[in-house]
Amino acid sequence: MSVIETACIYFGIPETDDPRLLLGIQHGRYDRIAIRNALRRRLAQLHVHPQALTDEAAHIRKYVSELATELEYDAPETLIHTQETPQQLTNLDQAIIATLVSEGGWNKNSRSRLVGIAATYSITVGGLMRILEAFADAARTGGGPLSAQQRSTYKITRQWAVLPKRKSAVNVLDSFIADTAKKLTPELNSPSPVMTVKLAVLFSLLTVLAFVLSLQVLFSENLSADDTTTVVTHSLGDQNTKATPVQETSLFVKYPTFSVQKIPESILTFSDNSIRDVTALKTIEESLRLSFRAGTHPEHSLIDSWNTSIYSISSGWLFIDQQTQLQIKQSIVQIILFAEVHSIFVEELLSQLKVNRIMFTDAQQLTRLVWKTGILATLKCDHRLNANVRTIVNDITLPNIESCDETESRVYALQSVAMQLLPRTEFESNAMALWETWFLIAANIQRSTNNTSQYEFLVSAILQSEVDLLRDSKTRNVLGRTIEETDWSTSIPARNYISALISSEEQSLFDISILTSLYDRSDKISWFPTNCVVSPDSTLTERQKMAQVLYKEWPFDNSQSTAVWNLSIPAGFHTENIVLWLEKYTSIRTLQNSDLSKLAQLRLLNESAVALWKGRPDISDHALAAIDRFEFDTEGFFHDEETLRDGTFERKFTSAGKDQYDQLSAIDVLYNSSDTDLGVNDADLLATIALSHKKSVVREAATKVIIEQFYNGSTVATALVNNFATAKTTEQISTLIAQLTNYVLPESLSPSWNFEARKALVQHAITCGNKRAWELDELSSILSTSLLSEYLLLNPNVIQLSTDTTAIEAFTMVTDTWYRAIPPEYLLSNSIPFNPSGVLQQYLLSQLQYFALLESEEARWRSNEYLESSFSLLIADISSQSSISDQLTIAELHISKFWSLLLQDVKTEFERRMSQ
Repeated sequence: MSVIETACIYFGIPETDDPRLLLGIQHGRYDRIAIRNALRRRLAQLHVHPQALTDEAAHIRKYVSELATELEYDAPETLIHTQETPQQLTNLDQAIIATLVSEGGWNKNSRSRLVGIAATYSITVGGLMRILEAFADAARTGGGPLSAQQRSTYKITRQWAVLPKRKSAVNVLDSFIADTAKKLTPELNSPSPVMTVKLAVLFSLLTVLAFVLSLQVLFSENLSADDTTTVVTHSLGDQNTKATPVQETSLFVKYPTFSVQKIPESILTFSDNSIRDVTALKTIEESLRLSFRAGTHPEHSLIDSWNTSIYSISSGWLFIDQQTQLQIKQSIVQIILFAEVHSIFVEELLSQLKVNRIMFTDAQQLTRLVWKTGILATLKCDHRLNANVRTIVNDITLPNIESCDETESRVYALQSVAMQLLPRTEFESNAMALWETWFLIAANIQRSTNNTSQYEFLVSAILQSEVDLLRDSKTRNVLGRTIEETDWSTSIPARNYISALISSEEQSLFDISILTSLYDRSDKISWFPTNCVVSPDSTLTERQKMAQVLYKEWPFDNSQSTAVWNLSIPAGFHTENIVLWLEKYTSIRTLQNSDLSKLAQLRLLNESAVALWKGRPDISDHALAAIDRFEFDTEGFFHDEETLRDGTFERKFTSAGKDQYDQLSAIDVLYNSSDTDLGVNDADLLATIALSHKKSVVREAATKVIIEQFYNGSTVATALVNNFATAKTTEQISTLIAQLTNYVLPESLSPSWNFEARKALVQHAITCGNKRAWELDELSSILSTSLLSEYLLLNPNVIQLSTDTTAIEAFTMVTDTWYRAIPPEYLLSNSIPFNPSGVLQQYLLSQLQYFALLESEEARWRSNEYLESSFSLLIADISSQSSISDQLTIAELHISKFWSLLLQDVKTEFERRMSQ
C-alpha cells in the first residue's frame, strides 16, 4: 500500500492524490499561513492516532511535511483579499449555525439547544422548524436566508412563524368578504345587468349573516377556560398570582402505547398444569429419597419427567399462586439435595435450569429465562447444597449476578433483556410480543414486592437511547406503556428520579417534554400536576421550579403497609416473658467483655429474643434455660501437663508379643495414671493401635484410653492426624471425633466424609493444650448451634442439616433469611466500614449486617421507612475496642440492647391495648 493510500486511511478521508486535500487546506486559501496551519492539524491528528508510534505513521508524517514544504515554495506569504462584499448574518443566523456545527448536525442535543434559542427570540417551535427548512433550501444556492441582503429574495417574515389561533366569527366574516371581493373585483368594471344581480345577492347574504351573528352573540354564554383548545401551562414564579396562559403545540395526538393479545393466554395454558407439575416433582423427590437410602443409582426416566415439569413451570409461573411456587421451590431444592451424591445425574438435572441466551424469537423464552434466574440465585446461596453443586449453579446462571435474593435477580434479568431488546425494537417483527411478556413479568414483581426499579431502569434506558421520541415509533409506544404500567405513587426512588430528570441540565429538553406529557395524558396518573408539564421552550429555571412542585405534590399510598404491619403484637405474647428476658439481659451485661462466655450467653439471649418476636415463647424459654446450663469448665478441662517418659509404653506393648490379652494389659497400664500426654513414639504407637490394629477389641481399648486419659494431649492428637490414612474402619474415627470434638460428620456414604473427619481431627490437634484456642473452638460450636436454631425458627419448613456448619456459614444463612423476609422499601442502606481479613473479622462483619437487618425489621414493624439508626453508635463502640474478641462481644451486646428496647416497646403497646 502506498504512503498516499495509508495517509488517507489515517486521516479518514476519501482516497485522493490532491496535495491540498491530503493536507486539508481550507478552500480558497493558497497562502503559506494556511498551509502551515493545515500541516499542524495533520501532525496533531497523527500524534493522537492509536497507531501513532508505528513505522507507517512515521512515513506519513515525513511525507506530509515534505508536501507542505513544496506547496509553500510557490505560495504567497499572505492571502490576497478580493473586494468581495461580506455577507452579513443576523444574530439568529449565527446562533443557528453555531449550534448545528458544535453539536455535529441535526440530532437530539442540537434540537434541544435550538428550542432554547428560538425561545430567546420569541419564536415558537413550529416557527423554528419553518425557519430551518427555509434556511436549508437557501443554503443549497449558496446564500443565507436570514441575512440582511437575502431577506427580500426569500421573503422571510415573522408572520408564518407564529402559531395559528382559533378563528372567531369575525375572522370568518372578514375572510369571506375578502375572498368574495377578490372574485368579484374583475367584474366590477363590467356594467352588465348580471353584475347588478350578483351585488344585490351578495349584500342580501351579508345582511342575513350579520343578523345571525348578532343573535349568536346576544344569546351565547361565556366560555369557560376548559372549552378553549389552547394548551395552557402555568407560571411557577409566584404561586399567589394568576398564571399567564401560554400556547404550545401537542407533542402527540394519541397517547402512545401498545398491546399484544394472546400472550397472557399462552402463559395461562402452562400455569393450569401447576398442580400436575407439583405432583410430578414430589414423585421425583420420593424416588430419589428411596434411591438415596438404598444406595442405588436413580432411574434415568426421572430426567424426562423433571425436564417436562421445569419447562411447564418456567413457562407459566407468572399466574401460579405464591403458595404453589413455594412448594415447587422446596421440591427443587430437596431433589437436588438427594441427587448431589451422583455428580452426573445432578448435572443433568441442573442443565434444564441453565439460562440460555435469548434469541428474540419466542416470547415465552423470556418468561423461562427470568424464572430460572431467580431459582438459580436461590440455589447458589443455599448452604445445604455442596460446593460442587453451587459452582455448577453459578456457571449456568446470568453473569454478574451477586445477589442471593430471588426477586433482585429477576429484576436484574429483566434489565439485561431490556438493554438487548431496545436496539432491536424498531426492526424486530416479534419485538412487541417480547415487550408484552416483559411487562407481564414486571407487573408480577411489582404486585408481590412493590418494587418499581425495573420500570425506572427502562425509562432511563429509553431516554438515553438514540431514538427520536418526537416521532411516532415503537420505542415511544414502549415508553408510554411503561408510564401506564408503573405504580408511581408507591415509590420514593421514582419520585426522586423524575424530579431530578426534570431539573437536569444534561437531559434533552425534548425527551423531558415527551415524558411529562405522557404523565399528563395518561388516564392512570390523574394526580400528575398540570403545571409540571415541561414544554419544549421551558427554561432551566422554570423546570427546576416544576421539579420542586412535583416533589412536594407526589402522592404516596401507605394504606396497605399500615394495615398489615402497624404495631402487630407477637402471637402467644405475655409480659412475664419480657420481664424474664430483661432480667437475664441485666445480669449478663455486667460480665467482663474479655470473658468469651459473655459473648456466648449474649448469642443465646438474642436467639431467645427472636423466638419471642416470632411468637414462639416455648423456644425462647429453651434458649434462656441454655444460658443457665452454659459453662466453659476450662479449669476442669485444663490442668498441669504430665508426660509419660517416651518409650515406656512401647516396651511394654512390644514385650506382650502377639498375645491379645497381654496387649490389653499393656494398654490398661496407661489408665488411672497422672500422665496427660505421651512421648512422640508412644503416642504414635497408641494412635496406630487405635486406628489400624487387627483385633477390634484392642482397637476399642486403645480408643477408650485416648478418650478418657489423653483427651487433652497434644502429642496424641497429632499422632491421630498422622495415622489417619492407615485406619482400617471408620468406627474408631467416628468415636474419637464424637467424644473429643463438637464436630458433626456427614453421612458415612458422603464423598466428603474423609475430608471432614480429617478436618475435625486437625482442629482437635490445634486446640489441645491451648486454652484460648479451645475456648474459641467451644465458642464457635455454641454460636453455630444457636444460629442454626434461629435459622430453623425462621424457616420451619427446611430439614435440619446433616453436616457440620461453621458459625460464619450459619450466620450467613440467618442474615439471608432476614433479608428475604423484609420488604425492600424498609431495607436500610448502612455501609460496612471495613473488609474482613480473618475468620473472626468475618464473623464481626456478619454481626454488623445482622444488626442493620434488625433495624430494618423494626422500621417495617413501625411502618416508618426513615427510622433513626443506631448503626453509627455501634461502629464507634467497636472502633474503641483493642481486641477482636472484645469487638465481637460489643457487637453482640448492641444487638441485645436493640432487642431490649424493642421488646419493651412491645410490652408497652400490649399493656396499652389491654387497658382500653
